[in-house]
Amino acid sequence: MPSYDDSSLELKVGDRLVPLAYAADENHLYLASPVKGTRWPSYILRNGIAEIIIAENNKKLGAELVSDEDMKRKAMDLFIKKYGREKARKWYGEHYRVICLSDMKQEPKGEPPGSQYYRWLEAEFDSIADEYDHHIYGNPVNSLLRENSVRLLSETFPGRERLLEVGCGTGTETIELLKSGHEIVAVDISQKMLDAVRKKAVQEGVSSNLTTFKGNADRIGTLSDELGAHSFNGIYSTFGALNCVSGIHSLPEGFHQLLSERGKLVLGIYNRMCASEILGYIAKFKFRQSLARLKPMAPEGESRFCIDVYAYTFMEIRNIFQSHFTVDSVYGVPVFIPPSNFSGYVEKFSRRFSSIKAVDARIGKIWPFSILGDHFLTVMTPVGIQ
Repeated sequence: MPSYDDSSLELKVGDRLVPLAYAADENHLYLASPVKGTRWPSYILRNGIAEIIIAENNKKLGAELVSDEDMKRKAMDLFIKKYGREKARKWYGEHYRVICLSDMKQEPKGEPPGSQYYRWLEAEFDSIADEYDHHIYGNPVNSLLRENSVRLLSETFPGRERLLEVGCGTGTETIELLKSGHEIVAVDISQKMLDAVRKKAVQEGVSSNLTTFKGNADRIGTLSDELGAHSFNGIYSTFGALNCVSGIHSLPEGFHQLLSERGKLVLGIYNRMCASEILGYIAKFKFRQSLARLKPMAPEGESRFCIDVYAYTFMEIRNIFQSHFTVDSVYGVPVFIPPSNFSGYVEKFSRRFSSIKAVDARIGKIWPFSILGDHFLTVMTPVGIQ
C-alpha cells in the first residue's frame, strides 16, 4: 500500500462523499469510528467493499472489520501518531471500531448467498465477545430475556438430555443447562464466543459435557451426518441467531433431522411486531424507527443491533415450520416492559421492577399479547418422525 500525504480521504456512501481520517501501514489503510452514532461502517461492511478517493485517486478496496484487539490497538496507535492523542480520543472515544482496507485481487464472484453478510456477522460478534456479558447483564431488559429463556428451557428439559444450542453466544443459557446435567453441543459463528463458553464451562467444572462447533445457523442441517440423525432430545436457539439468517426456510427440515421423536424445539425470536417499541418511538417522534421492524430486513442503524437483522412475526415462524413442527406454546417477552433500547425508562421504575416483571410475565402468556412482545419464545414438537 503506497504512502499518502493527505490527512483525509473521501468515502463514497451512495451518492455522497464522506470525508474521513485514515491511518496506513505498508499494506493496509485503516478507518476508525466510534462504536455508536456513525452509519458509514455498515455501508461498506455490508458488501465488503469501500470506494474511496485519496490523493486524487479513485480506488476500490476490500473492507473488513478488525476484531483482533491487538490489531485494533496497533491501528489506533497509527491514528495517534498521525493526528495526536487528543484528536484521536475526541473523534473515537475509548470504545471504537477499526476497519481495514486492502487491495482486492478481484471482486468476489460465485460465492454462496449471504457469504459477505456472515463474514460481517462473524467479525461483529468476535469484536464484542469480551463485552457481551456486560451487554446482557448490564441491561435489565436483556437480563430479563435470559431469565425467561433459562426458565422455559429448564421446564421444557427437566431431565438430563442431549441438547443442541444454535447461537450460544457467551453461554448464558449453556452454562445453566450444563450445571443441570445436560450434554450440550453448542454452535456459534464466532470463535471468540465459543472460546468464552468453553472457558466458563471449565471454570464451572462442566466442560466434559460440552462440545462446540463453529458455523452458521443456516448450515445446521449439515450436522446430521456428523452428529447422527434424530440424536438430540432438544434443540434451542434464543434471542438472535435465527434473526441473522436470511434463508430461514431451510432450517425446519434440518432441525427435524436432528431431533428425536420425543424431542422439543425452543426458539426465541426477535419479533417483527413489537407493540411497546412502536408506541415508544411514536411517543419520541421517531416515526422511521417505529416502523423499522416491519420491514423484511431491519438495516443496521434502524434497529438496536450492530448488524442487519431479519425480524419475524409468530405467524410467519409458525407457517415456515408447520410442515415439520406443531406449536405447543408461545410467550411474549417482554410485552408491557419496553425493549432494552428504552432502558432509561425502565430504570425509572427500578424499585418496582420485580413486581413489573411478574405482571409482564402473566400478560405475556395471554393472546394476543403473547405475539406482540419484543421477542417471543415458542416451544414446538416435531411431527412424522419414524
